[in-house]
Amino acid sequence: MFVWLAACVEPTTHPPASPSDTTPVPETAGPTTPTESTSPTTPPVPQRALVFDGDPPTNVLMISIDTTRKDQLGADPTYTPFLDSLAETGVELADHQQCSNWTFGSTSCTVAGRLPEETGFIPSLNLGLGDPDNTVPNGQRTLASRLRTAGYYTILATSNGWFGPAVNNAQGYADVAQPFQVDATNMFSEAYGLISDHLDTGVPWLLHVHLIEPHPPYNPPDEYLAEEAALPPLPDSVDLDTQFGQYAADALWPGLPPEGQANLEAHLWARYHGELTYLDDQLAAVWPVLDANGVLDDTLVIVWTDHGEQFFERGNQSHAYDLEAEENNGVLFFWAKNLVPGEWTGPTHAVDLVPTVLDALGVAIDPNDPPLAGEILGLAPPDRARFATSDARMGLGQMVTAEGWKLAFNFDGTLRLYDRNTDPLELVDLYLFTPDDPHVAELWDLLLPRVQLLHDLRPGRALVWPAGLPTE
Repeated sequence: MFVWLAACVEPTTHPPASPSDTTPVPETAGPTTPTESTSPTTPPVPQRALVFDGDPPTNVLMISIDTTRKDQLGADPTYTPFLDSLAETGVELADHQQCSNWTFGSTSCTVAGRLPEETGFIPSLNLGLGDPDNTVPNGQRTLASRLRTAGYYTILATSNGWFGPAVNNAQGYADVAQPFQVDATNMFSEAYGLISDHLDTGVPWLLHVHLIEPHPPYNPPDEYLAEEAALPPLPDSVDLDTQFGQYAADALWPGLPPEGQANLEAHLWARYHGELTYLDDQLAAVWPVLDANGVLDDTLVIVWTDHGEQFFERGNQSHAYDLEAEENNGVLFFWAKNLVPGEWTGPTHAVDLVPTVLDALGVAIDPNDPPLAGEILGLAPPDRARFATSDARMGLGQMVTAEGWKLAFNFDGTLRLYDRNTDPLELVDLYLFTPDDPHVAELWDLLLPRVQLLHDLRPGRALVWPAGLPTE
C-alpha cells in the first residue's frame, strides 16, 4: 500500500545573504551570486556524456522546474542542498542555455528538440493564454510522442498553464494532470496517482512533473522567511505576497532612492531563497518515498529549468525581459542509480535533451519525424552556435552564443555583446564601447538567417536593422 508523504516539510535553515551587486563590472559578483570562474574552460573531448554501469535505464522521470536561476543552485551558502547533491552524484552540464526566457517559449522548444524559427511557431506572451493564435500547431513531435510511438506510457503533471493542453503544449502525453497546485508535494502526489498502476506492467514509462515554484510571487511558508525577517521592513503599501503586488513593487524600483532599491531587492532575494529551499526540502522528502515505491528503479531522472530570473541586472525583475545570463542560462542534469557521475563542461542547449534521452534509452529516431536541432550530449562540436528567441515583455528578441561570445538582438535595433569567457554573468555590454568589434560581425552572420526567419513569421512586427551590418 502506497502512503503519500504529509504536506508538512521540515525547513532547512540557511544563513541570510545580501542581495547581488548589480554594478556592471565583471570583477564584482553579488554575494547571492556565486563567483564563476573567469578562466576559459577547455571543452572535453567529444564522447557521450551519459555512461551507465551496466544496462541503461528503461523508464524516465523528468522534473522541470520553473523560474530557477542557474547560479543559485550550488550557491554558497546553499539554498538547495538536496538538488545540489543529486546533481553532484549524476551528470551535470556546466555551460547550459535555454531556448527562451519564459515558460511557453522554453518548454515548447525543449520537449520538441527543435528551435521555434524552424517549427514556424513562436509562442507570444503578448497574445496571452488561450488565444487561438497562441497555441502549438497539432502534430508537434515531442519527446513524449516519440517515446509513445516506441511503446512508452507517457504522463504529464503540470502546475503552469503555459505548459499544458490549454495551449496545445502537452502533445504526446497519454495522461495529463493539471491541478495547478504550486506545492511540489501535492504535484508529486498527483503524478504518482497516475503512474502507480503502470509500475509493474512491464510497459516502459515517461513521467514528467513540471513544478511552478519558485515563480512569482515568492511566497513560501513563514518558516522559510528567516532571511527576510532580518531585513529592514518595507513600507506597508508594498505587498510581496501576491503576484500583482510583487510586480507593482518591481515597477516602483527605478524611482526609489538607492537605499530603497537595495532593501526591496534584498527582500525579493530573501523570499526567492526561501522558495528555493522550500522546494528543495519537499523534493528531499519526496525522494525516499519515490524510491520505496519503485519509481527510481531502472529509471533515468532528468532535472531541467525552463528559464531563470532577473533581479534588476538590466533594470527589471522577474523574467521574459532579456536573453542575458540570469534569464537564459539553464540547469540540466541527469541521475540514475547506475549512471557514472561527472560534469560536462562543453556548450549544451535545451534542444539537446530529446536526442540525448532517445540515445540513452536506445530509441531510434524515426526518419519520417522532423529533424532535431540538438546534439547527443557530449558529441556536439565545441564551437557550436546556440540560439534563443523570445516574444515577450521587450518584444521580439534573439541571441546567439559561440565560442564564449554572445550577441543579443532586439527588433528595436538594439545589440548587446558579451565575452562570457571573462564575464560569465554578462554584466558588461562590450557593444557600447566597441561596436566595431570583429565578434559582432561574426556572430551577426550566424544570427542573421534566424532574424530573417523570425521576421517572416511576424511580418506585422516592426524590425529596425542594426546600422552597419548586413540585412541579407
